[in-house]
Amino acid sequence: MRATLVGLLLVAGCLDADPNAPDAGGTSTGEQPSFGALHADTAVAQGPEPSVCDVLPCDGPCSLACDRDALLDQYVPEGFCISFFCELTDGRVMVLDVCHAPEPA
Repeated sequence: MRATLVGLLLVAGCLDADPNAPDAGGTSTGEQPSFGALHADTAVAQGPEPSVCDVLPCDGPCSLACDRDALLDQYVPEGFCISFFCELTDGRVMVLDVCHAPEPA
């Protein structure tokens, strides 16, 4: 039921907007904007994303994402694979999948 209501609200919101209005995403000449294109000035203003190793949390398994040996020794038992959900200090998230292969006999 909730999904149906959300869908109806989205459709109603889309039907209400004039696609030729400059503030609604259209242009005054009737041309439709291209979606998914990133303007060059926006990319320059944001700059490159920092390296994952520079924005790791201070503690826990995610803090060792760039030190595989320490991560394996402290958090992953031999013979197991574990996935960690990591929230980086810049707001991004990542999944850290790690497998600790057993030592050869």
